[in-house]
Amino acid sequence: MSTTTTDAAALRIQPMRDLWREGWKSFLATSVPIFGALGLVAADSGRLLAVLAGFAGATAVFALVAGRLRGSGVVLDADGIHERAYLRSTVFTPRRRVHQALVVPVGRTLLDEVTHQLFLLDRRGRTLLRMRGQLWDPRDLKAAANYFDVPVRILDAPVTWSELRQSPYRGNLEPWERHPLLTTAGLVTIAIAVLTPGITLAMTLHL
Repeated sequence: MSTTTTDAAALRIQPMRDLWREGWKSFLATSVPIFGALGLVAADSGRLLAVLAGFAGATAVFALVAGRLRGSGVVLDADGIHERAYLRSTVFTPRRRVHQALVVPVGRTLLDEVTHQLFLLDRRGRTLLRMRGQLWDPRDLKAAANYFDVPVRILDAPVTWSELRQSPYRGNLEPWERHPLLTTAGLVTIAIAVLTPGITLAMTLHL
């Protein structure tokens, strides 16, 4: 469940709380076996503290990211949009710039579960606020789309991500969404950079 409170002046929305809990479960399910195995190897070599320090560092980084997610949110009020994004401070957009709401149903394939993507746009069709159905409760997306007195356009037929990238709304996507191959290559590079020290440590302990 998300936490949404509405009063006479403002609509306050936060990401679904399940995401925070599931993120921690995934992190622990991945990291504990890896660092546990390294700890068993390191126990006999006197380098257990190095492994524990690595685990503590990884946990601290994840906690920082998870904390930003938990603290993020959107407030819509008579003044406009107040967005506290995941990795930056609050961004304010004046109400007068909001011209249209666009809701796009998207699935990985046409047979997948569909999530709705909300875009609040200016007069030139540029994105002022993006809310992804993977992060926000559907009721919150609907409330946000209808909060301001502007036209709401909802695409009737679901599209795939590939179709959305080739649609007239391509420019409303984030750069990493428009270029999935480059994004994948970047993630692989980051994963290698993160895992290499652990692999190197494991090989050193084995020798």
